[in-house]
Amino acid sequence: MDIRFKNTEDYIKSFAESKLVQYFLESYETVRSRGFGGSSQVRSSGAGGESLNVKVENNGLDINLYGNSYLEAVDEGTAPFSPPPEAIINWLQTKPVTLKDFKTGRELDRTPSNLRSVAYKIGEAISLRGIAPTNYIKEVVERGFDEILNGITPSLKQDVKEKLDTILTKVGYVKKGDNWVLKTK
Repeated sequence: MDIRFKNTEDYIKSFAESKLVQYFLESYETVRSRGFGGSSQVRSSGAGGESLNVKVENNGLDINLYGNSYLEAVDEGTAPFSPPPEAIINWLQTKPVTLKDFKTGRELDRTPSNLRSVAYKIGEAISLRGIAPTNYIKEVVERGFDEILNGITPSLKQDVKEKLDTILTKVGYVKKGDNWVLKTK
């Protein structure tokens, strides 16, 4: 049965383009527990959020959120691996974090030596435990799904009203006067 529900498609497309990226950015900037005894927002340089693009495809049946490839690993977490120290130093320089001495908890100046030392310790922890998941994409999907379900009814109702004759005909009914009856052989 190939019946397009134009109003429903338009609603989903409008929702995806106007709200989904907004919800993602709100979740992306929310401070949350990160599994290392501390809390921080997912956002670091902002490049991940700026890379986002929503596409509604397959006649409104698919909503796809595209962005930098690392966002999925940040969301789902990773298995243990050994990151290059330079990558962690770059991350520390972009992320608004306070450097602390691991033994004393004392705040450290952001010198090259302290950045290398903290990067080494973070790399060591990642090589033992991986990166903890943030689950921010799941949060966006759940919020978006609930809102779509709550808001789609008027559009879907209008589509069914406009296409009812076609729907009934396609499933085997015929119109007799003002009534629809199941076609028999």
